[in-house]
Amino acid sequence: MNQQQTTRKGQSGSPAAQGKAQTASKTHLPTSGSTTKSQNIQAPAPRNASKWREGFKPASSGMSTPMLISLVIGAILVAGIIVIAVITPAISNSGSSADVPLGVEKTYPINNGVNNHKDGPIDYAATAPYVIPPVGGPHNPVWYNCGIYDQPIPTENGVHDMEHGAVWVTYQPNLDANALTALQGIARKYQKILLSPYPGITAPIIASAWGNHGSTGYQIRVNPGDWTTLQAFITKHSGASDAPEVGGECTGGKGTPLP
Repeated sequence: MNQQQTTRKGQSGSPAAQGKAQTASKTHLPTSGSTTKSQNIQAPAPRNASKWREGFKPASSGMSTPMLISLVIGAILVAGIIVIAVITPAISNSGSSADVPLGVEKTYPINNGVNNHKDGPIDYAATAPYVIPPVGGPHNPVWYNCGIYDQPIPTENGVHDMEHGAVWVTYQPNLDANALTALQGIARKYQKILLSPYPGITAPIIASAWGNHGSTGYQIRVNPGDWTTLQAFITKHSGASDAPEVGGECTGGKGTPLP
């Protein structure tokens, strides 16, 4: 045995060399065919794995509960405004016209009223527009004789007079005696006019007319003493050329007016 061989044998047999060999065997990675526990160790996740998982988080609406409640309430309010906007025109052309200021002439659309004759009582509350007294619409086949009456006359007959171009002036039954005398004096100046008390009206005096060839009704509410406004309304509509039935008679019907 030569010196080189002796040296190699000494190195491999020394305790230090043996310790290094054992350490190397422990740290040596197993081959693909090995079944050691190191194969069960999960590989570390990529550095951007957390960001990748965050990308799949459910999208948030960004709205808190109070905000959602506010949106619902807002939608309800908008719907309410729309409903009010739709029904307000119908309301403005219905009722007793008590919301109309005194001395202001109000117009109302009339549909299917001309020559719409009906016997018996007529439910004007179901007829559009519903105002008291009516300003047009279905009516009795017979008109009332024009003139002055100290008792209420049937509404259905009075509406027929307006179809012939008469102005129907109504007043509250408790109207002051002096005001009534002045009112009767005004009525005597016109041929096509009806003057009568009308229970339930919302102003001391209400004058009504039907014109625009049957498509429009007119009405004005006045206080006693505002005779200029009242006479202007009567002059404008009594025997007007746009009456539903121009030239319609104002005599030869029902009723006996005061002399």
